[in-house]
Amino acid sequence: MPDTRTILLVEDDPMSAAMEAMYLEDAGYSVITAGSGSKAVELGFAMHIDLVLMDIDLGTGMDGTEAARQILAERDLPLIFLSSHTEPEIVERTETITSYGYIVKSMSSAVLLASIRMAFRLHEARERADEQERFFRGIFEQAPVGMQVFDSSGTALMVNRAWENLWQTTASRVIGVYNIYEDANLRENGYLQYFERAFRGESVMHPDMEYDPVKNGYVGRKRVVRSVVFPIMLRGTVHRVVLISQDMTEVAARQAELVQAKELAEAGEQQMALLLELAPDAFFRGDSRGDLVSVNTKACDLTGYSREELLEMNIGRIFTPESIKRRPLDYVTLNAGGIITTTRDILRRDGSTVPVEMSSRRMPDGTYQSFMRDISDRENPAAPS
Repeated sequence: MPDTRTILLVEDDPMSAAMEAMYLEDAGYSVITAGSGSKAVELGFAMHIDLVLMDIDLGTGMDGTEAARQILAERDLPLIFLSSHTEPEIVERTETITSYGYIVKSMSSAVLLASIRMAFRLHEARERADEQERFFRGIFEQAPVGMQVFDSSGTALMVNRAWENLWQTTASRVIGVYNIYEDANLRENGYLQYFERAFRGESVMHPDMEYDPVKNGYVGRKRVVRSVVFPIMLRGTVHRVVLISQDMTEVAARQAELVQAKELAEAGEQQMALLLELAPDAFFRGDSRGDLVSVNTKACDLTGYSREELLEMNIGRIFTPESIKRRPLDYVTLNAGGIITTTRDILRRDGSTVPVEMSSRRMPDGTYQSFMRDISDRENPAAPS
């Protein structure tokens, strides 16, 4: 299938220009010709061009290298130099210009066409690479977490805006200056091993750590960071290493507060448990079904059951059937927030009975607690109140 792309042919010799244009048009290209460097620049700016074939020696006026430089400053397109010269000084004039080849005019038209096709392929490949680079850069700069890129020696090559915001500094202070192997924080915390593994080709997440920039000679606040470090491989070797750091300072502070609150709660529970153990009355706590989940020593003394035995029982089992019949367990009142104080008869493990005064209520966690006091020494202890 013929190629319909447009080529700007810059050639000051009309005969050569006509011959070269014929070769190109026979191959299916559309050709625009310019006989001078200034005309080439004019057409390069004004016309739709897909590729430039640029003769270096254009006689008087602007030469081909300068025309190429001006066109490429404004347009991103493939450019191939043409010349009848092979002297090193002529070739060297093109080396500072991004071109896609140098063709000696004496070469065959087949070589010329092959060079053009190669230039198009190389340019398309470069455009894809540039697009991927822009895509990576976009993700890199817009990422909400701090990112650093290191070369294989550990020197910082790139940092993103989130990283600058995290440490309240600028990229210029670390790029080309900071080396991760010299980081005092990582060395003191024993974390260099994680980065050494990454530089050997392994992806690693290292534990949260408190990082102090002052230890590396930078001014900044301490932050707790969680990091992932992973390699970018090229032809089987580590080409770059990427470090992603997430600020966990506030999370760590909340966790510390939760730990402190838990410790205080546990201390409070221990203190409460001690107070219940020292209480003069028997204490029973049951779940929503009345199954006992906690009792104190007085409860064991009152019922004659061990703590283990009581915790396998429902509270209804410790009362005599007559006591339950006379005053059924009233969960409706308890669930409505009421406090019930009544008298009942305890059926002890040995079969004896003990009259008690019982005070019960529902707790915020959905359990029920009761305090019971032996009232055997009262007059008519089992009489209904």
